[in-house]
Amino acid sequence: MQVATLKPVQHFVILLLSAMFFYSITHAQVTLNSGIEHCALKSAQTRSAPKAVAQIRKWNYNVNFMDLELWLNDLSAPIRGKAVCNIQVTASVEPGIYMELNRGYTVDSAFINGERVEVVQEGKFDLKIFSQIHHETGERLKLEICFSGWPENSTALFLHEHDTSQILFSLSEPYGCRDWYPGKNDLTEKMDSVVMRFHTLPYYRVASNGLLQAEYIMNGERITVWKHNYPVTPYLLGFAATNYVSYVDTASSAGMPVYIHNYVYPENETLLRTRTKQTVPVMKLFSDLFGMYPFAGEKYGHAQIEWGGGMEHQTMTFMGRFDYEIIAHELAHHWFGNYVTTSSWHDIWLNEGFATYLAGLSYEHLFDGYYWPYWKAQNIEYVTSRPGGSVYVTDTTDVNRIFDPRLSYAKGALVLHMLRWVVGDEAFFKACRNFLNAHAHGFAGTTEVKETFENVSGMNLSYFFDDWIYGEGFPSFQVNCERLINGDYNVDIQQTTSHASVPYFKLPLPLQFFGNGTDTTYVIEVDSRTVTARLAPGFLVDSVKIDPEMWLISANNKALVINEEHPMQLYPNPAGDHISLSYTGNPPLEWYFSDSSGRRFQRGFTLKERSITFNLRGMAAGIYLLSVIQSNDNRMFKFVKY
Repeated sequence: MQVATLKPVQHFVILLLSAMFFYSITHAQVTLNSGIEHCALKSAQTRSAPKAVAQIRKWNYNVNFMDLELWLNDLSAPIRGKAVCNIQVTASVEPGIYMELNRGYTVDSAFINGERVEVVQEGKFDLKIFSQIHHETGERLKLEICFSGWPENSTALFLHEHDTSQILFSLSEPYGCRDWYPGKNDLTEKMDSVVMRFHTLPYYRVASNGLLQAEYIMNGERITVWKHNYPVTPYLLGFAATNYVSYVDTASSAGMPVYIHNYVYPENETLLRTRTKQTVPVMKLFSDLFGMYPFAGEKYGHAQIEWGGGMEHQTMTFMGRFDYEIIAHELAHHWFGNYVTTSSWHDIWLNEGFATYLAGLSYEHLFDGYYWPYWKAQNIEYVTSRPGGSVYVTDTTDVNRIFDPRLSYAKGALVLHMLRWVVGDEAFFKACRNFLNAHAHGFAGTTEVKETFENVSGMNLSYFFDDWIYGEGFPSFQVNCERLINGDYNVDIQQTTSHASVPYFKLPLPLQFFGNGTDTTYVIEVDSRTVTARLAPGFLVDSVKIDPEMWLISANNKALVINEEHPMQLYPNPAGDHISLSYTGNPPLEWYFSDSSGRRFQRGFTLKERSITFNLRGMAAGIYLLSVIQSNDNRMFKFVKY
């Protein structure tokens, strides 16, 4: 899902020619980062959600099936509904079964296995259904609730207008399901299947999850029946009702046709028929990279709504706009978010970070890769526009924090991009597929992602997840390259971090050296604040580019090249157990070390041709001087011992 404006990020709106697709599209629109900007609008829609909703509840039952019937009338009148749920008891439900339903509704009646039972509404949302019969663990019950009214201060049910018509639609993520039907309101389970029946005036049509079973007019009303036969968590159910027109696009997933059902406003049909076709190549790409579209047995779809963003309701995405990246982002959720759903709102990056990155991957693989570097650069700029913030959500009562576009979306996506750099392409995509297969139609969290990537790559990735998921900030690098007498370069890398939660980031740092009309790239393993390496590019270096292909989240990086040749040079600096002095001409006549107090001392050494290597083992960490006297030159070198 998407919301919030990315102010630090510049937007590039470009109309593309049809040749950029694999078929003719006359008005393909690309707006870089619209996938983040408008999916993250979820937080704006639900900004009034009370903070108490994030509590973890013990429901003690599972909902296996729900048959929900809603009388929507003329869309602006009170709603009447009936929810029939097949539930299975998992622990004691005495003295009652709890559900949630907005207090704006009145429960007219409730039945368990056909017997009328008492219902008490408590607080804003709690619904307690009493039963006089003891129910054993494992027992299956049929629960029926009839209700009517309109939700108070709704964060999930919206009535708007377009052109001259009304539209009523739901947006339940994360805590809004209770605003239009009674049930659970968390991430504890997925219902096996759902039937939803809608009664409206004949003028209206209803878009929803699954396959359309029936649509007919009887007794002055239109009755629409949808059935969804895949496991689904409550917030991914939705409906939208207005005077839709519909049409079908056809995509391919693993060689199988997938029908894309589009429900759009009549006044926008001509334009949107060209926009929705953008889904076709993206469906094929994601299927090639991550496996068959998970709901190929039913459909994919778009329903136009009055909203700035998109919401990935399972098999029927609700769209307020049809930019290319939003289409790609919401489709990506059907692998990451719907097929496998985050097991906690703390780990929402598993939904939004993956969806954002998959949209980025579409720029890498489509359009001849033209937009890929722009996408990377904009997201790095956006993430590093502030010094702190973790991908992991510490406060799940704050909906704005859950759907923070900089952290849950952009940083989550770039962390995946870095993980790909660390483990390599083959391991990365294999791990993604293994993760999806292992948790198909279920839930998973950061722990499961980490375990999967470790199993595939054979690497211990604890440091990576500690730094980039739970830690805050990003690194900045100062790279100093000093030419040695033999033409090699002493490369000194110093790292600072933007937030104290991470002393230094361990990562492979790519450096690209340029000079004499050529270039070469080295990857330096950075595992401390300061790292020194000796490199032999084979040419006179005139510049160095840090992270040339933008694999890393970093900012404020600087590189300095020193090509002046001195008769004597000391390296590496900072130094560990050894430090070397190289020289030209005659060997030094005398040398000595001194510490910050001025005390002079000598160290053991090894003499080589035109160099002396000193043993620094046992010296305390700190700043020292090495004074060297040569027949025609006297020099004093300052260095750091770590």
